[in-house]
Amino acid sequence: MAHARGLVPFSSVYVFDDVLTEGPSSTSKVVGNAQGMYVETGKDGYTILETTDCEMTDGPFKGSSFVLFSRNQFSNPSRELPVIGGRGAFRMAQGYGLLRTVCIDCLDSVNPSKGDIIEYNVTLYLR
Repeated sequence: MAHARGLVPFSSVYVFDDVLTEGPSSTSKVVGNAQGMYVETGKDGYTILETTDCEMTDGPFKGSSFVLFSRNQFSNPSRELPVIGGRGAFRMAQGYGLLRTVCIDCLDSVNPSKGDIIEYNVTLYLR
């Protein structure tokens, strides 16, 4: 649904609890969980302030997480968010996540069905 100024009404708050998968398909292996929120902070309706905690639930980093936090102008096909820390094996992590919108209102999404699919390609630097 489009609003007078963009897709999201100014000052709207959204909370999410989504699975992280190896790929964009609903049959991709689940490797983690992303919990967080975003607030529409731009009066343009296309700029959010996003915080996302990405916890690994499988593999060698199970139980560890990293946090992304910054402005996200989701109307751009590619965006960058900084990694501002983490816990477990990712304690004191720094880095960045490159975000790319794969699909909006996708029939093949698992977060939820007919949800959006966003690719997060994250590079972590550990101390």
